[in-house]
Amino acid sequence: LNGKWPVPDTCDQYIDCTSGVERLVTCQNHLVFDDKTGDCEHPDAANRPGCTAEELYGFTCPNSIGQARYAADSDCRAFFTCGVFTNYHPRLGGCPVNSVFN
Repeated sequence: LNGKWPVPDTCDQYIDCTSGVERLVTCQNHLVFDDKTGDCEHPDAANRPGCTAEELYGFTCPNSIGQARYAADSDCRAFFTCGVFTNYHPRLGGCPVNSVFN
């Protein structure tokens, strides 16, 4: 049986079965497994129950029109982008090393 299935109780791992070979895959860079596309996606794009951007980051975009960035409380380099392209769900971004979000 070929296919990809999420690992229970995780957001960033899935089992990839190809030609009868099972492989555990971990999504990188804060991405989550999207069981609709079968790929690693930004949490705002996957919008998977239990793994939404709001649930993972503890941040909700303000109700506003346009696009804006908001500082993350946990890391001075991190920020959330909210806009129409994220369907107004937060997308985590970051500044280069040795710089901070301002």
